[in-house]
Amino acid sequence: MQAYLVYRFGRYGQIELAYPEKLDATSWGKFKFSGYARGGGIQNDTMGEYSLTFTNSGVQYSIYQDWRLAEDDYSIGVTVRRPKKPVISMSGMLKTQVGSLTLLDSNAHIPNEWR
Repeated sequence: MQAYLVYRFGRYGQIELAYPEKLDATSWGKFKFSGYARGGGIQNDTMGEYSLTFTNSGVQYSIYQDWRLAEDDYSIGVTVRRPKKPVISMSGMLKTQVGSLTLLDSNAHIPNEWR
């Protein structure tokens, strides 16, 4: 188990945003996790919707991982919501994905808000 949770945005060696500043066990409480998955194959429209959200200086960031088997659709990315500004949605590069938000589903440090 990791000692802390951190979000980093930018290129290796050129981090533009790191949240939270303090990297200790309290960092887990600065994020909200939501996750839901349904199995059963194409006939049951197997799908998953996972997100990890935090707010920094009044700006809400939501990291997402979604899929639908029937539509052969899989997406990852980040959505940024700023007060009185258009929403920014940045798609992730699937080939560079490391890990999965699904791993947080059973993590005791960050409860799943959908349950």
